[in-house]
Amino acid sequence: MRGIRRGLILALATADLLGVGATYVLTAMVGVEDEASTALEMVGVLVLLITLGVGLASFAIVGVLLVWRREHPMGWVFGAVGAGLGFGFATSQYVSAEQMGVVPPVAAVAWVSNWLLVPALAGGLVALLLLFPTGHLPTPRWRVIGWLAAADLAAWMLVQMFHPRLRTQETFRTRFR
Repeated sequence: MRGIRRGLILALATADLLGVGATYVLTAMVGVEDEASTALEMVGVLVLLITLGVGLASFAIVGVLLVWRREHPMGWVFGAVGAGLGFGFATSQYVSAEQMGVVPPVAAVAWVSNWLLVPALAGGLVALLLLFPTGHLPTPRWRVIGWLAAADLAAWMLVQMFHPRLRTQETFRTRFR
């Protein structure tokens, strides 16, 4: 059981770090390749990068530490939110870089970008509001709210995943060009 737990913690930490790293690299690539950027816009991008990195790293570090040291249920929530937001921002930045011609087009990244970020934000916010600080709902009556929120997010994700306008790379390209 300890080996499984350590493996999950390692996977969570790796996902968080990859999400943060990819977000930084892709945002920097988009900022460098955009010749129309003024110095003020570049400072804005830098401030956004620092703020985003601190936020994502905070979720990741708190999540991994809570799981590693105490096996606290909120650790998994913090870690999952950090990983979801990291990958969501990374995929959206990849799509931006693809639109500028910096990176090659990948239809799967555009597809994931379409449905990952909002559930990570909304699901993380709902989970944090409902489960913080103990990792359990305040009373059993709150289960209905939790199930409704989960069903709503699942329905939203399914609609976004299989919406016909973003099934192929060509439709994605024509929509955003």
